[in-house]
Amino acid sequence: MAWLLGILGLVLLVYSVRRRLSRAAAPERPLAVDAETPPVRLLTDELDLHAVAPREVDGVVDEFIRDARSRGLRCVKIVHGKGIGVLRRRVRARLARHPDVAGWDDAATPGSGRGATVVQLRAPDAPLAPPAPPDLV
Repeated sequence: MAWLLGILGLVLLVYSVRRRLSRAAAPERPLAVDAETPPVRLLTDELDLHAVAPREVDGVVDEFIRDARSRGLRCVKIVHGKGIGVLRRRVRARLARHPDVAGWDDAATPGSGRGATVVQLRAPDAPLAPPAPPDLV
């Protein structure tokens, strides 16, 4: 009988972990009041990529930079985490090819360091730079 309770407890634990993971992995949807109202987009000067799937990073970063530039922001922060640096390299490779980016560096805020990148954007009235040539590597 004790083994049955142990199995039941294990099943409940697996179920609760799966529910939490599915909620965390679910993409956030724009809010809309009704069919005629456009979606509400909440944009700050910081993008956290912890909940973004790696295959979606390029598109999310592009859209974030495009929206930030259209709002006149000149400096934004992209949080990619420290880890082993795979996501940081992917984000920075994308930034190197983005025409709206003037430059970037590690975040200087306490606790961020190599876990976040501060991006300098071109001025809203500045002409767009031509895209950088593709990497030959």
